[in-house]
Amino acid sequence: MTFLDLMRLIKHFWVLIVASSLACAMLAVGLSALAIPSKYEAVATLTSTDPSGNVTADVLMSTVTPIAQQVAAEATPGVSVTVEGPKSGATAAEQRVITFSAAGDNADDCVGAANAAAQETASRVAAIFLELEDNQSTKRESALEILEDVGEDDTRTEALLEAIIIDREYSHCDFIVSEAAEAERKGLGASKLALVAFLGGLVLCIAAVVVFDMLKRPIKAREDIEAYGDLPLLSWPLPASEGEVLWANLLAKTDEFPREVALVPLSEDGSPEIAKALCAAARNRGVGAGLTINKGEGALSVPAEKSESLRVIACRPISLDASTIYCVRDAGVVVVCARLWRDGLGALENVLEELETAGVRPAGIALLGDKR
Repeated sequence: MTFLDLMRLIKHFWVLIVASSLACAMLAVGLSALAIPSKYEAVATLTSTDPSGNVTADVLMSTVTPIAQQVAAEATPGVSVTVEGPKSGATAAEQRVITFSAAGDNADDCVGAANAAAQETASRVAAIFLELEDNQSTKRESALEILEDVGEDDTRTEALLEAIIIDREYSHCDFIVSEAAEAERKGLGASKLALVAFLGGLVLCIAAVVVFDMLKRPIKAREDIEAYGDLPLLSWPLPASEGEVLWANLLAKTDEFPREVALVPLSEDGSPEIAKALCAAARNRGVGAGLTINKGEGALSVPAEKSESLRVIACRPISLDASTIYCVRDAGVVVVCARLWRDGLGALENVLEELETAGVRPAGIALLGDKR
Protein backbone atom coordinates (compact mmCIF):
# COMPACT_ATOMS: atom_id res chain seq x y z
CA MET A 1 0.00 0.00 0.00
CA THR A 2 1.32 3.41 -0.97
CA PHE A 3 0.92 6.63 1.00
CA LEU A 4 -1.53 7.82 -1.65
CA ASP A 5 -3.66 4.71 -1.10
CA LEU A 6 -3.69 5.37 2.63
CA MET A 7 -4.76 8.98 2.08
CA ARG A 8 -7.58 7.80 -0.18
CA LEU A 9 -8.74 5.36 2.48
CA ILE A 10 -8.73 8.03 5.18
CA LYS A 11 -10.49 10.52 2.91
CA HIS A 12 -13.20 8.02 2.03
CA PHE A 13 -13.80 6.76 5.57
CA TRP A 14 -13.04 9.98 7.47
CA VAL A 15 -16.59 10.33 8.83
CA LEU A 16 -16.54 6.77 10.17
CA ILE A 17 -13.02 7.21 11.55
CA VAL A 18 -13.82 10.44 13.38
CA ALA A 19 -17.18 9.19 14.66
CA SER A 20 -15.63 5.95 15.96
CA SER A 21 -12.78 7.86 17.62
CA LEU A 22 -15.23 10.22 19.33
CA ALA A 23 -17.25 7.22 20.47
CA CYS A 24 -14.07 5.71 21.98
CA ALA A 25 -13.36 8.96 23.81
CA MET A 26 -16.89 9.19 25.22
CA LEU A 27 -16.86 5.53 26.20
CA ALA A 28 -13.52 5.87 27.98
CA VAL A 29 -14.69 8.91 29.95
CA GLY A 30 -17.97 7.18 30.85
CA LEU A 31 -16.26 4.00 32.00
CA SER A 32 -13.70 5.92 34.03
CA ALA A 33 -16.47 7.85 35.78
CA LEU A 34 -18.57 4.75 36.52
CA ALA A 35 -16.15 1.88 36.97
CA ILE A 36 -12.73 3.29 37.83
CA PRO A 37 -12.51 4.93 41.29
CA SER A 38 -10.71 8.24 41.57
CA LYS A 39 -7.24 8.23 43.11
CA TYR A 40 -5.93 11.15 45.14
CA GLU A 41 -2.53 12.05 46.54
CA ALA A 42 -1.64 14.57 49.25
CA VAL A 43 1.93 15.63 50.00
CA ALA A 44 3.34 17.01 53.25
CA THR A 45 6.98 17.73 54.05
CA LEU A 46 9.15 17.73 57.15
CA THR A 47 12.23 19.95 57.23
CA SER A 48 14.91 19.31 59.86
CA THR A 49 17.03 22.33 60.74
CA ASP A 50 19.76 23.34 63.16
CA PRO A 51 20.48 27.07 62.84
CA SER A 52 23.51 26.74 65.14
CA GLY A 53 25.23 24.39 62.70
CA ASN A 54 26.26 22.00 65.49
CA VAL A 55 24.24 19.10 64.07
CA THR A 56 24.91 18.13 60.45
CA ALA A 57 22.26 17.14 57.91
CA ASP A 58 23.50 13.56 57.90
CA VAL A 59 23.02 13.24 61.67
CA LEU A 60 19.58 14.78 61.48
CA MET A 61 18.38 12.64 58.56
CA SER A 62 19.84 9.40 59.98
CA THR A 63 17.52 9.92 62.93
CA VAL A 64 14.48 11.31 61.17
CA THR A 65 14.25 8.86 58.23
CA PRO A 66 13.77 5.59 60.19
CA ILE A 67 11.15 7.21 62.40
CA ALA A 68 9.31 8.60 59.34
CA GLN A 69 9.21 5.13 57.76
CA GLN A 70 7.90 3.64 61.00
CA VAL A 71 5.15 6.26 61.20
CA ALA A 72 4.22 5.72 57.54
CA ALA A 73 3.75 2.01 58.21
CA GLU A 74 1.20 2.89 60.89
CA ALA A 75 -0.99 4.85 58.45
CA THR A 76 -4.79 4.67 58.45
CA PRO A 77 -6.24 1.68 56.56
CA GLY A 78 -7.36 2.66 53.09
CA VAL A 79 -4.58 5.22 52.71
CA SER A 80 -1.05 4.35 51.64
CA VAL A 81 1.68 6.63 52.99
CA THR A 82 5.15 6.58 51.46
CA VAL A 83 8.28 8.40 52.56
CA GLU A 84 10.81 9.88 50.17
CA GLY A 85 14.12 11.31 51.29
CA PRO A 86 16.48 13.69 49.49
CA LYS A 87 17.33 12.74 45.93
CA SER A 88 20.79 12.43 44.52
CA GLY A 89 22.24 15.82 43.68
CA ALA A 90 19.93 17.65 46.11
CA THR A 91 20.97 21.05 47.41
CA ALA A 92 22.02 21.59 51.03
CA ALA A 93 18.52 22.79 51.90
CA GLU A 94 16.83 19.88 50.09
CA GLN A 95 19.00 17.36 51.95
CA ARG A 96 17.10 18.18 55.13
CA VAL A 97 13.61 17.58 53.67
CA ILE A 98 11.53 14.39 53.89
CA THR A 99 8.34 14.06 51.83
CA PHE A 100 5.22 12.19 52.97
CA SER A 101 2.88 11.12 50.14
CA ALA A 102 -0.54 9.75 51.05
CA ALA A 103 -2.56 8.04 48.30
CA GLY A 104 -6.14 6.76 48.47
CA ASP A 105 -9.70 6.98 47.19
CA ASN A 106 -10.77 9.86 49.46
CA ALA A 107 -9.15 13.28 49.12
CA ASP A 108 -9.79 14.35 52.75
CA ASP A 109 -8.40 11.09 54.12
CA CYS A 110 -5.23 11.55 52.06
CA VAL A 111 -4.72 15.09 53.34
CA GLY A 112 -5.30 13.98 56.93
CA ALA A 113 -2.96 10.98 56.65
CA ALA A 114 -0.09 12.95 55.10
CA ASN A 115 -0.32 15.74 57.66
CA ALA A 116 -0.71 13.32 60.56
CA ALA A 117 2.35 11.33 59.49
CA ALA A 118 4.49 14.47 59.17
CA GLN A 119 3.32 15.87 62.52
CA GLU A 120 3.78 12.56 64.33
CA THR A 121 7.29 12.17 62.94
CA ALA A 122 8.19 15.71 63.96
CA SER A 123 6.86 15.08 67.48
CA ARG A 124 8.78 11.83 67.96
CA VAL A 125 12.03 13.20 66.55
CA ALA A 126 11.78 16.34 68.67
CA ALA A 127 11.36 14.15 71.76
CA ILE A 128 14.46 12.14 70.85
CA PHE A 129 16.62 15.23 70.32
CA LEU A 130 15.29 16.75 73.56
CA GLU A 131 16.41 13.62 75.39
CA LEU A 132 19.80 13.85 73.66
CA GLU A 133 20.11 17.45 74.80
CA ASP A 134 19.24 16.48 78.39
CA ASN A 135 21.90 13.77 78.36
CA GLN A 136 24.43 16.15 76.88
CA SER A 137 23.63 18.75 79.53
CA THR A 138 24.24 16.21 82.27
CA LYS A 139 27.62 15.34 80.72
CA ARG A 140 28.57 19.01 80.56
CA GLU A 141 27.68 19.61 84.21
CA SER A 142 29.76 16.61 85.27
CA ALA A 143 32.67 17.74 83.14
CA LEU A 144 32.54 21.24 84.60
CA GLU A 145 32.64 19.86 88.16
CA ILE A 146 35.66 17.70 87.31
CA LEU A 147 37.34 20.59 85.52
CA GLU A 148 37.11 22.77 88.67
CA ASP A 149 39.00 20.11 90.65
CA VAL A 150 41.73 19.60 88.02
CA GLY A 151 44.87 21.60 88.41
CA GLU A 152 46.33 23.67 85.64
CA ASP A 153 49.27 21.27 85.38
CA ASP A 154 47.04 18.44 84.07
CA THR A 155 46.72 19.84 80.53
CA ARG A 156 45.61 16.58 78.86
CA THR A 157 42.72 16.02 81.25
CA GLU A 158 41.76 19.66 80.97
CA ALA A 159 41.65 19.48 77.15
CA LEU A 160 39.51 16.32 77.20
CA LEU A 161 36.98 17.83 79.57
CA GLU A 162 36.77 21.02 77.54
CA ALA A 163 36.01 18.93 74.43
CA ILE A 164 33.12 17.31 76.27
CA ILE A 165 31.82 20.68 77.34
CA ILE A 166 31.78 22.07 73.78
CA ASP A 167 30.30 18.84 72.26
CA ARG A 168 27.14 19.05 70.15
CA GLU A 169 24.16 20.99 71.38
CA TYR A 170 20.76 19.68 70.30
CA SER A 171 18.67 22.45 71.78
CA HIS A 172 18.63 24.42 68.51
CA CYS A 173 17.29 21.55 66.38
CA ASP A 174 13.89 22.32 64.95
CA PHE A 175 11.48 20.24 62.84
CA ILE A 176 9.12 22.20 60.60
CA VAL A 177 6.06 20.60 59.00
CA SER A 178 4.59 21.95 55.78
CA GLU A 179 1.09 20.51 55.72
CA ALA A 180 -0.88 19.48 52.64
CA ALA A 181 -3.79 21.81 51.94
CA GLU A 182 -5.54 19.60 49.40
CA ALA A 183 -5.15 16.33 47.56
CA GLU A 184 -4.38 16.19 43.86
CA ARG A 185 -6.29 13.79 41.65
CA LYS A 186 -3.88 11.29 40.15
CA GLY A 187 -3.96 9.51 36.85
CA LEU A 188 -5.40 10.91 33.65
CA GLY A 189 -8.03 13.60 33.98
CA ALA A 190 -11.22 13.48 31.96
CA SER A 191 -9.82 15.68 29.19
CA LYS A 192 -6.53 13.79 28.95
CA LEU A 193 -8.30 10.44 29.07
CA ALA A 194 -10.65 11.55 26.30
CA LEU A 195 -7.70 12.71 24.20
CA VAL A 196 -5.81 9.45 24.69
CA ALA A 197 -8.92 7.41 23.88
CA PHE A 198 -9.62 9.56 20.80
CA LEU A 199 -6.08 9.11 19.49
CA GLY A 200 -6.20 5.39 20.28
CA GLY A 201 -9.52 5.06 18.45
CA LEU A 202 -8.06 7.00 15.54
CA VAL A 203 -5.15 4.60 15.24
CA LEU A 204 -7.40 1.54 15.56
CA CYS A 205 -9.84 2.84 12.93
CA ILE A 206 -7.06 3.59 10.47
CA ALA A 207 -5.65 0.12 11.09
CA ALA A 208 -9.12 -1.35 10.51
CA VAL A 209 -9.56 0.39 7.15
CA VAL A 210 -6.08 -0.74 6.13
CA VAL A 211 -7.05 -4.34 6.94
CA PHE A 212 -10.29 -3.81 5.01
CA ASP A 213 -8.28 -2.61 2.03
CA MET A 214 -5.97 -5.61 2.22
CA LEU A 215 -8.85 -8.10 2.40
CA LYS A 216 -11.37 -6.64 -0.05
CA ARG A 217 -8.97 -4.69 -2.26
CA PRO A 218 -11.63 -2.09 -3.16
CA ILE A 219 -11.37 -0.09 -6.34
CA LYS A 220 -10.40 3.33 -5.03
CA ALA A 221 -9.63 5.28 -8.21
CA ARG A 222 -9.49 4.96 -11.99
CA GLU A 223 -5.74 4.28 -11.68
CA ASP A 224 -6.58 0.92 -10.09
CA ILE A 225 -8.43 -0.09 -13.25
CA GLU A 226 -5.88 1.36 -15.63
CA ALA A 227 -3.04 -0.47 -13.88
CA TYR A 228 -4.97 -3.71 -13.60
CA GLY A 229 -5.05 -5.04 -17.13
CA ASP A 230 -5.34 -4.29 -20.83
CA LEU A 231 -9.07 -3.51 -20.84
CA PRO A 232 -9.75 0.14 -21.62
CA LEU A 233 -11.59 2.40 -19.22
CA LEU A 234 -14.70 3.53 -21.09
CA SER A 235 -16.16 5.88 -18.47
CA TRP A 236 -15.38 7.18 -15.01
CA PRO A 237 -17.22 9.09 -12.29
CA LEU A 238 -18.18 12.59 -13.41
CA PRO A 239 -20.59 15.15 -12.00
CA ALA A 240 -22.71 14.59 -15.13
CA SER A 241 -22.65 13.06 -18.62
CA GLU A 242 -21.21 9.66 -17.64
CA GLY A 243 -23.53 8.20 -20.25
CA GLU A 244 -22.20 10.60 -22.89
CA VAL A 245 -18.61 9.56 -22.19
CA LEU A 246 -19.49 5.87 -22.28
CA TRP A 247 -21.43 6.21 -25.54
CA ALA A 248 -18.64 8.16 -27.22
CA ASN A 249 -16.00 5.65 -26.15
CA LEU A 250 -18.14 2.70 -27.27
CA LEU A 251 -18.42 4.17 -30.73
CA ALA A 252 -14.68 4.77 -30.81
CA LYS A 253 -13.71 1.30 -29.53
CA THR A 254 -16.05 -0.79 -31.71
CA ASP A 255 -15.57 -1.36 -35.40
CA GLU A 256 -19.30 -1.60 -36.08
CA PHE A 257 -22.26 0.28 -34.68
CA PRO A 258 -23.27 -1.51 -31.46
CA ARG A 259 -26.73 -2.99 -31.82
CA GLU A 260 -26.90 -4.52 -28.35
CA VAL A 261 -24.87 -3.50 -25.33
CA ALA A 262 -24.87 -5.66 -22.21
CA LEU A 263 -23.74 -4.02 -18.97
CA VAL A 264 -22.42 -6.60 -16.48
CA PRO A 265 -22.04 -5.32 -12.89
CA LEU A 266 -19.78 -6.75 -10.24
CA SER A 267 -22.46 -6.40 -7.55
CA GLU A 268 -26.22 -6.02 -7.27
CA ASP A 269 -27.84 -2.87 -8.71
CA GLY A 270 -24.57 -1.82 -10.31
CA SER A 271 -25.83 -1.38 -13.87
CA PRO A 272 -29.38 0.11 -14.12
CA GLU A 273 -28.39 3.76 -13.59
CA ILE A 274 -25.54 3.78 -16.09
CA ALA A 275 -27.75 1.83 -18.53
CA LYS A 276 -30.36 4.59 -18.34
CA ALA A 277 -27.67 7.24 -18.79
CA LEU A 278 -26.30 5.37 -21.83
CA CYS A 279 -29.76 5.18 -23.41
CA ALA A 280 -30.30 8.88 -22.82
CA ALA A 281 -26.94 9.72 -24.39
CA ALA A 282 -27.71 7.62 -27.47
CA ARG A 283 -31.15 9.22 -27.84
CA ASN A 284 -29.57 12.66 -27.60
CA ARG A 285 -27.56 11.68 -30.66
CA GLY A 286 -30.65 10.62 -32.54
CA VAL A 287 -30.32 6.89 -31.93
CA GLY A 288 -33.45 4.92 -31.12
CA ALA A 289 -32.38 3.19 -27.91
CA GLY A 290 -34.40 0.69 -25.91
CA LEU A 291 -33.65 -0.46 -22.35
CA THR A 292 -33.95 -3.82 -20.65
CA ILE A 293 -33.29 -4.16 -16.92
CA ASN A 294 -32.91 -7.74 -15.74
CA LYS A 295 -34.12 -8.35 -12.20
CA GLY A 296 -34.41 -11.39 -10.02
CA GLU A 297 -38.14 -11.67 -10.62
CA GLY A 298 -37.91 -10.97 -14.35
CA ALA A 299 -36.94 -8.31 -16.86
CA LEU A 300 -38.21 -4.76 -17.23
CA SER A 301 -38.19 -3.72 -20.86
CA VAL A 302 -38.47 -0.11 -22.00
CA PRO A 303 -39.04 0.25 -25.78
CA ALA A 304 -37.34 2.87 -27.87
CA GLU A 305 -39.21 6.10 -28.53
CA LYS A 306 -38.74 5.57 -32.28
CA SER A 307 -37.40 2.86 -34.55
CA GLU A 308 -35.07 0.91 -32.30
CA SER A 309 -31.48 0.56 -33.46
CA LEU A 310 -29.84 0.02 -30.05
CA ARG A 311 -30.82 -2.16 -27.11
CA VAL A 312 -29.08 -1.59 -23.76
CA ILE A 313 -29.37 -4.47 -21.31
CA ALA A 314 -28.66 -3.93 -17.59
CA CYS A 315 -27.67 -7.41 -16.45
CA ARG A 316 -27.45 -8.84 -12.96
CA PRO A 317 -24.10 -9.97 -11.51
CA ILE A 318 -22.95 -13.33 -12.86
CA SER A 319 -22.53 -14.57 -9.29
CA LEU A 320 -26.26 -13.99 -8.67
CA ASP A 321 -27.80 -14.89 -12.00
CA ALA A 322 -26.41 -17.53 -14.37
CA SER A 323 -28.65 -16.25 -17.18
CA THR A 324 -26.27 -13.30 -17.50
CA ILE A 325 -23.87 -15.65 -19.30
CA TYR A 326 -26.45 -16.29 -22.03
CA CYS A 327 -27.17 -12.58 -22.23
CA VAL A 328 -23.55 -11.58 -22.81
CA ARG A 329 -23.04 -14.32 -25.39
CA ASP A 330 -25.85 -12.89 -27.50
CA ALA A 331 -24.89 -9.25 -27.04
CA GLY A 332 -22.71 -7.51 -29.56
CA VAL A 333 -20.83 -5.45 -26.97
CA VAL A 334 -20.20 -6.25 -23.31
CA VAL A 335 -19.16 -3.66 -20.74
CA VAL A 336 -18.18 -4.56 -17.19
CA CYS A 337 -19.48 -2.07 -14.59
CA ALA A 338 -17.42 -1.52 -11.43
CA ARG A 339 -18.33 0.84 -8.60
CA LEU A 340 -15.76 2.75 -6.62
CA TRP A 341 -15.23 1.40 -3.10
CA ARG A 342 -18.22 -0.98 -3.26
CA ASP A 343 -16.55 -3.37 -5.69
CA GLY A 344 -13.13 -4.91 -5.33
CA LEU A 345 -10.39 -6.07 -7.65
CA GLY A 346 -11.05 -9.65 -6.52
CA ALA A 347 -14.64 -9.47 -7.80
CA LEU A 348 -13.37 -7.95 -11.05
CA GLU A 349 -10.95 -10.83 -11.51
CA ASN A 350 -13.73 -13.38 -10.98
CA VAL A 351 -16.07 -11.74 -13.50
CA LEU A 352 -13.38 -11.47 -16.15
CA GLU A 353 -12.52 -15.15 -15.64
CA GLU A 354 -16.21 -16.09 -16.05
CA LEU A 355 -16.46 -14.05 -19.23
CA GLU A 356 -13.28 -15.57 -20.60
CA THR A 357 -14.65 -19.06 -19.88
CA ALA A 358 -17.82 -18.09 -21.77
CA GLY A 359 -15.73 -16.92 -24.71
CA VAL A 360 -16.65 -13.26 -24.27
CA ARG A 361 -14.15 -10.42 -24.29
CA PRO A 362 -15.51 -7.18 -22.81
CA ALA A 363 -15.12 -3.99 -24.78
CA GLY A 364 -13.96 -2.26 -21.59
CA ILE A 365 -14.84 -1.23 -18.07
CA ALA A 366 -17.23 1.47 -16.92
CA LEU A 367 -16.13 2.86 -13.57
CA LEU A 368 -19.07 4.23 -11.58
CA GLY A 369 -19.29 6.37 -8.47
CA ASP A 370 -19.95 4.61 -5.17
CA LYS A 371 -23.48 6.08 -4.96
CA ARG A 372 -24.72 4.17 -8.00
